Amino acid sequence: MFNQRLRIVALSIFFLLAGYSTYHFVSAPFCVTQKSQTIQTIYGSVTVTEPVILELLASPAMERLKSINQYGIVAVVKPEQIYTRYVHSLGVFYILRTFGASLEEQVAGLLHDISHTAFSHVADFIHGTHLQKYSYQDEIFAWYLEKTGLLAILEKHGLERIAQYGKGVEYPILKCDLPGLCADRIEYNMYGGYLEGWITQEQMCELVAHLHYQDGLWFFDDIASAKKYAKISVDLSVQNWSSAENAYLSTRAAQLLKQGFDKGIITKDDFHFSHDAAVLKKLADSKDAEIQDLMNKIYNYKTAYKAGTGAQHDLYFKGKFRGIDPLVKVDGQLVALSQLDSSYKEYIIAQHAACKEQFIVYC
Repeated sequence: MFNQRLRIVALSIFFLLAGYSTYHFVSAPFCVTQKSQTIQTIYGSVTVTEPVILELLASPAMERLKSINQYGIVAVVKPEQIYTRYVHSLGVFYILRTFGASLEEQVAGLLHDISHTAFSHVADFIHGTHLQKYSYQDEIFAWYLEKTGLLAILEKHGLERIAQYGKGVEYPILKCDLPGLCADRIEYNMYGGYLEGWITQEQMCELVAHLHYQDGLWFFDDIASAKKYAKISVDLSVQNWSSAENAYLSTRAAQLLKQGFDKGIITKDDFHFSHDAAVLKKLADSKDAEIQDLMNKIYNYKTAYKAGTGAQHDLYFKGKFRGIDPLVKVDGQLVALSQLDSSYKEYIIAQHAACKEQFIVYC
């Protein structure tokens, strides 16, 4: 219990330092006086002067993303994995701007994760959307923009079409189907590899320098860079997102949140408009035995489960493979990496198979 408290305090301090402490319902645009702002990302910096971007950056909803972790519940038990939705969103925006996306698509990229709940993709385990094309935050995107006052900003600048992102309005530089490249996928794989220590910041920038977007397609200009990036995407998928560890933690976190809702310890507003540390603290402060038991099972995850079989298991999980097979321009032609490198083809096929299903037994 003492270690749990230390983790909660540490996470709370991190997010308080990030600058967000509560949630808001906002129904009007925000007043912005500054004429420009320099956005710092791990890939470089960019100065923006467009009023719509300045207003969005100043909004409480955007500030909230500083307190929503990209890896959700994993960051609670692995503080070294802290990587916020804010950092990711600015990275995506930087990539879109650097590669010539329209202002509308840049704004869509800045906002694409705005509707993530506390603990991010744990919401998909609550609502059963973890294997679907569109996640829970996509389903509530338009509603969230309206509730947080962001839709009013978009309407003011003639960009209200963004609210229909994924519902008939697509942005191909920002998002595309697997196993293709897109700005969103480029950023989270790059940063994920960086967090794991597989690539340095300098190498990240080098990989971006070998990327191109032309005629509706992302591609690399050399095989070595394409393979380096693509292998990161495969390894992250196998070791992180489709792992038994992630399945266990996300399932337990979903159970914890559902219990919190049912017992009135947390509300749906907490879930949608608050942040990870605030929700976690409410649950931790609860005296409820079932809540405390689930929290213990999360914090002691390393000894809480083991591999099962199809015949004997407590949890069945089918992973979503996010490995990339990027295009590479060779002699003026765009060719999939798997067609140019037989070892990568074998690797991605084998690792894809490893992600198909997990059988877990609770200890």
